[in-house]
Amino acid sequence: LMTPPMSVQLRKLAIKWRFEDEEDVAEIVDRTGYSKSTLYSLFAMYERYGTPVNPMACYTGRPRTLTADDVQYLVDDAIAHPRSHLDELR
Repeated sequence: LMTPPMSVQLRKLAIKWRFEDEEDVAEIVDRTGYSKSTLYSLFAMYERYGTPVNPMACYTGRPRTLTADDVQYLVDDAIAHPRSHLDELR
């Protein structure tokens, strides 16, 4: 079972705990639920680039058709009309 991607906020917290509060990696593993290897990768990236996200990363694959607002609209509409069929949600 894979853990979900680590949010930027949690990345910043883990970096703070490690470098400012000088906590042990095992403690951060217990707090976050992420593996040691994931945390060590995060810390190495932070030491290399000085940021909690990889500035060299790029998107792959096809661009999204729906924006976040489009998805939220559909979710809200589905919640408001739970008995509707998918073709009726527009």
